[in-house]
Amino acid sequence: MRKFESEINKIEDVYQIKIEVPFAVKYVCVYLIKVRDKLVLIDSGLNLVNWRKKFFQSLEDIHVDIQDIDYCFITHIHIDHIGLVKKLKQANPKLKILMHNITYE
Repeated sequence: MRKFESEINKIEDVYQIKIEVPFAVKYVCVYLIKVRDKLVLIDSGLNLVNWRKKFFQSLEDIHVDIQDIDYCFITHIHIDHIGLVKKLKQANPKLKILMHNITYE
């Protein structure tokens, strides 16, 4: 099984978690934003074993526990944006999932 490369970029209170994928797009990015005292994850990323492992490792690298994330905002329903929603919710039952009605339907 191939390991995925990743990188974390930070601008003030915004982290870009950029993880390699074995597809033409090369990377899938999610964003973790600190808003006042809340942590908001923009999109959940892919539910591929190596991608998921790298994502959780990236959270550890920036000293964020999944329990500390308050919201996950889903921008749209593509698999690279919603793939880990169930896993995130299982790991953090308090996590609030936010999305537009069109995405929910």
